[in-house]
Amino acid sequence: MKKRDAVNMSIEQMDAQQRKIEANRKKDEFDEKKSKARPSLLKRVAAGLIDFAFAAIFAGGLFALTYFTIFPSVGYQDSAQFILDEYVDSGLFVYGSSGYELLIDHYDTNKTPEENYDLPVSKYYQTNERAISENRYGEYLDRKLTSGYYELNADNECVRKSDVSTTTAREYLKNEYKAAVSFFHANPKLREASRVVGKTMAISLLIIATISSTIFYIVVPLINKRNRTLSYMILRLIVVDTKTLKPISKSKNALRCFVFIVLTFISPFTMNLLFGNFTFSFIPFFINVAILSFSKNNTGIHDLAAGANVINESYSNAFEMLNTVKHQGGPF
Repeated sequence: MKKRDAVNMSIEQMDAQQRKIEANRKKDEFDEKKSKARPSLLKRVAAGLIDFAFAAIFAGGLFALTYFTIFPSVGYQDSAQFILDEYVDSGLFVYGSSGYELLIDHYDTNKTPEENYDLPVSKYYQTNERAISENRYGEYLDRKLTSGYYELNADNECVRKSDVSTTTAREYLKNEYKAAVSFFHANPKLREASRVVGKTMAISLLIIATISSTIFYIVVPLINKRNRTLSYMILRLIVVDTKTLKPISKSKNALRCFVFIVLTFISPFTMNLLFGNFTFSFIPFFINVAILSFSKNNTGIHDLAAGANVINESYSNAFEMLNTVKHQGGPF
């Protein structure tokens, strides 16, 4: 009896070992199927860049058309030209790599502080219509004389006193230059022109981005059989419903694409329009990219909103794989 029990126990152990081996084999097969069905993060990123390129090219064409047809009627070109003329005529700036830059950033050590700062400030106050009307040059001369650093010579010219160092004069005139720049930027006409340029550009970009992205992310998928964007056709990707593992419905896919458009295009331009800069405008987009990059199934907010997953079409039995995976009890 003991010998028979030992034999039975050995058989049971062998069966258990065999079941364990079979379970591990199925798990490996399960993981392989999931890996084949799900595209790599790099492929998802490539798809996003391709669609963005299509939308950007189309948006560029729309912008060019708008620039020459609608922009003139709202005074964009006139305002932009006015701003340019003001910067050039003021003499208070140097055109550099980032546009019109302060003279402080282009100080020439081979010249005196007066040549670097006093000459352009004096010229600006003497030639600018608004500065003349407010007697800014006369006030500037008075400040120089009362500062203790300058005096009138025999020719009634305002010159630096002999005991005033170059460093002291440079620091004093730099502050006067900053005051002139502040006066320049406070010009109501310049502010209004800047407002027209900024608002026109922000609103037009928002509208153009919305139109372009809607065409390539919503309209194109709606008019083709498998609800795919151009990049998904090129890279052979399909969007499926998380629960049914069948191609996602057109309504759900439209929701998915709409959320993506809001996060990627509408949100940045809207935030820029409201707050006047792009500093924090792309936060929603980067949050979505982070979730897409680090989530288990590489699903972004737009995928989660529609209950969708993206799979490869490059395997003819992709759907069978997914259904097998699902029936085995493993989450996709």
